[in-house]
Amino acid sequence: EILQCSEIVKKDCKEHPDLRFETIELYEPTKSSVKAFDKDPSVGVGERKARASIFYVGKGIGVWKIVINLSDGKVLSKEERPNARPMIQLDEFVEIEKVVQQDERVIAACAKRGITDMSLVCIDPWSSGMFGFDYEKDRHLSYTFMWVRSKDLDNLYAHPVDGVNAVVDIKEMKVIHVDDWGVIPVPKTDVNYDKEFIDKEKIRTDLKPINVSQPEGVSFTMNGRTLK
Repeated sequence: EILQCSEIVKKDCKEHPDLRFETIELYEPTKSSVKAFDKDPSVGVGERKARASIFYVGKGIGVWKIVINLSDGKVLSKEERPNARPMIQLDEFVEIEKVVQQDERVIAACAKRGITDMSLVCIDPWSSGMFGFDYEKDRHLSYTFMWVRSKDLDNLYAHPVDGVNAVVDIKEMKVIHVDDWGVIPVPKTDVNYDKEFIDKEKIRTDLKPINVSQPEGVSFTMNGRTLK
């Protein structure tokens, strides 16, 4: 059904090849139809519908809300929400990290904290709200946080780079602002749990076994789709 929904929407919006999907989800039936179904399942709950949120790459900041009838393959409604922002997409996370790592202001801020290898700097993009700054107007923004690895595969979250936050315009994919609130020492201690980092001589060998069992069975029952 997800593929069916996407094909219906792409056909309806075929003049926009740069269309992207934010979400595709079930369009919930009305409460009254659900209650009627509970009393008599033979009545059904009406037509099967889906809801999609879409946006266009590089074209404005709005989101389109579309309702699709999966039973007959038709678009039932389209509503533009010009002031809404779509969720950050997975590939955009990667792009945001690259542009922040390459920004001269970020590189300088990292150097002040003793970080010179930007390939070890990890960027965590968060969706940004609006706080009244001039640079926020009419943009789709990401507010970023930073960590640094001590080496490849190191647990980055043990080394937060506090006090440095880059703001990225996702549509233009560029850093438009950098906050540097002052140097806070980056924690140096590694905290890793992967087996290649663990000293085998420090692993306990005196652990006693734990057995979890229910010899009389589980404490719940299933009746059709009802869990008790």
